[in-house]
Amino acid sequence: AINGQVLQTQKVPTVAADAAGFVKAVAAMYAPDRRSMIGSSSFSKDDPLAMDFVHCAANLRMENYRIGRLSRWDAQSIAGAIIPAVASTNAVVAGLEVVQLMHVLAEAAKPPTDGKSRCKTVWVRYPEPSRKKILQPSSLLPPNKNCFVCGSQTARITVKSFADWKIAALAKSCIQGALGAARPAIYSNGSCIFDPEYPEASEEAEEEGLHPEWSLTEWGLSSGSLLQIEDEGQGFSCNLVVSEDAEMDEEAHPTGFIINAGVDQEQEAKRKAEAAAAEEPPAKKQAIDTVDLD
Repeated sequence: AINGQVLQTQKVPTVAADAAGFVKAVAAMYAPDRRSMIGSSSFSKDDPLAMDFVHCAANLRMENYRIGRLSRWDAQSIAGAIIPAVASTNAVVAGLEVVQLMHVLAEAAKPPTDGKSRCKTVWVRYPEPSRKKILQPSSLLPPNKNCFVCGSQTARITVKSFADWKIAALAKSCIQGALGAARPAIYSNGSCIFDPEYPEASEEAEEEGLHPEWSLTEWGLSSGSLLQIEDEGQGFSCNLVVSEDAEMDEEAHPTGFIINAGVDQEQEAKRKAEAAAAEEPPAKKQAIDTVDLD
């Protein structure tokens, strides 16, 4: 800062400015005076064009991951202390992810066949390669149907009393503690009833129509209510059915809740019974007495 004024490079640009700066930097790299350097140039924090590209690209990525963006001044000071990891494991894995994405896109453009994916799980076996191969592919495991993240099932939580459970406690103890969410937002009938930005009661939360101190009953929930969970930090969402069981044994369940990330057991048993009945061969017809003419 000069005379108390902040330099332009010390200001954090807007997302729109970062996007415009990124496009401008890429266009400048393909300009006639630098086109011959593509593929052979090396990064230098003292190269204004390279620094513009890295700064804008890094800020756009940080915006996607909800990380605070940086000014060009801060980005340049950090970039000068980092050794480029061109051939590091992270760079190799990033390249492999792009290859698998190409497999997904290639299959999506084809007519449906057997439904099998060409994607593989690729292990980087370095510095101890397997059979002299640094990269070892293996078949991609199918989604776990009982997993509320990668499966398509609905998670279920049972508490003893809706009146005793605050919505903030449900988010912290059940959804974060048991289900593993990082910053879950809870929705009911399309309306947000808990926002991780307001984990405690405050004037700001009240202005947004949020009351983390309210109980499940005060939010109008009843046994069997369906909630939607959104966790932008981890990039997943799921449905959550909350139920009430006044006869829950507190000694058997000291946490005060029961969680099941899979399907409802009664419904699953009924489905399996119906499937088994459909596969049973028809009853053998009753034998008819016949007379052997021979």
